[in-house]
Amino acid sequence: MPKSIAIVGGGISGLVTAYDLERLTDCEIDLYEATDRLGGKIQTSRIGEFLVEEGPDCFFSRKPGVNEFVSEIGLDDDVIRPIQKEFMMLIGGNLHRIPGGLVTLTYSKPDAIDEATFLSPEAKSRVMKEAEQPMGTGADESIRSFFNRRFGREFTSLVVEPLLAGTHGGDPNCLSMAALYPGYFNLERQHGSLSAGMPTPAAGSETSKPSFLSFRGGMQTLVDRVAKKLERTRVHLGTATDFEQLSNDFVVLAIPAANASNLIGKRMPEAGRALQRIPHRSSAIVTLAYDRDQIGHALDGTGFLVPPDEPCRVSGATWSSQKWEGRAPEGSVLMRVFMKSGLDADDDTLAMSGLAEIASLLDIKGEPKLKMVTRWTNALPQYEVGHLDRISAIEAELAATPNIILTGTSFRGVGIPDCISQGRKAAKTIAERL
Repeated sequence: MPKSIAIVGGGISGLVTAYDLERLTDCEIDLYEATDRLGGKIQTSRIGEFLVEEGPDCFFSRKPGVNEFVSEIGLDDDVIRPIQKEFMMLIGGNLHRIPGGLVTLTYSKPDAIDEATFLSPEAKSRVMKEAEQPMGTGADESIRSFFNRRFGREFTSLVVEPLLAGTHGGDPNCLSMAALYPGYFNLERQHGSLSAGMPTPAAGSETSKPSFLSFRGGMQTLVDRVAKKLERTRVHLGTATDFEQLSNDFVVLAIPAANASNLIGKRMPEAGRALQRIPHRSSAIVTLAYDRDQIGHALDGTGFLVPPDEPCRVSGATWSSQKWEGRAPEGSVLMRVFMKSGLDADDDTLAMSGLAEIASLLDIKGEPKLKMVTRWTNALPQYEVGHLDRISAIEAELAATPNIILTGTSFRGVGIPDCISQGRKAAKTIAERL
């Protein structure tokens, strides 16, 4: 009689786990999703003529395994590159172009530094001395501490923190380098500096290709294709689960840490408490659409980010129709505004706050033709310093009950490639334990 497996959570991690389990085992598989849809935080909506991403709008193509998985499920022809790659930074109330050479952070480009008009001469000089700075010695370090040491405070505040910490909606004083950016962290440990560890990529090399890719029909394309590939998995939508009632041989918890804690806390109280201590933040996106002639700004680039210390109600914005093809009809502009403050306000108030901020910056006249708010409550896991040690301790306790597997954004990677990798690892672990 075949073994049975329950997967709790229908986000991309849970779906990939089911996909691989079908290929690695002959087990009976049930996937339980509490909401009425699959995909978790990946959600693409067609609203009139607009294609709106309510969650992530792309995936990082340089993470191991993600491109191979996209090919494996037959989506190569659906992949699209960004129309533009450059973006801006809001500094001192003005939008400044970020030279492309600054974005990698792994080597110094004198020309890129010179082009950064918003940096002081002292800051530029400090960045160019990155290779001379002392190497860290601890097992982990905050994003702010690491890059302050390597590049100096001004560059870290104006460039690094919006790029890295801003992605996670967290406090750069608390977020873990070892957990979130092991590549940079290990470069320093292995080579003494970032610039020494990463040579300038040659033109036409793999690293000169776009770092971020999407799908012609939006990120939901990935979810829908994996779900369509499932043949034996029984999918139960709108179904909450009670761990005590699950009698399966294996249980995969592909859900946020707090939800996992609620399920296993009675049976494993120490692991339950540790899971509860992994903090998560909420976020909100205001999506707006305008006629192009309503906007005075040139919209050169894909959007802008905001340094943490800038007095602004938003943390950034993406001009979706300038970044990806097929997001808006000709003559229209679709944009997403990421709110930094006022998340407790009702949707109308929050939308007006984001609209007012963006209208001032981009010289927008008149009302939007589309206005909507997407909220993600406690959806952004905060990998604080020491996160990897905490996860290892949780996994060590769970090892006493080897039929329980954790996967998903709360644990060992928050991006879509990380979720795919974790889902594949969960399936492989179960196959090896059968």
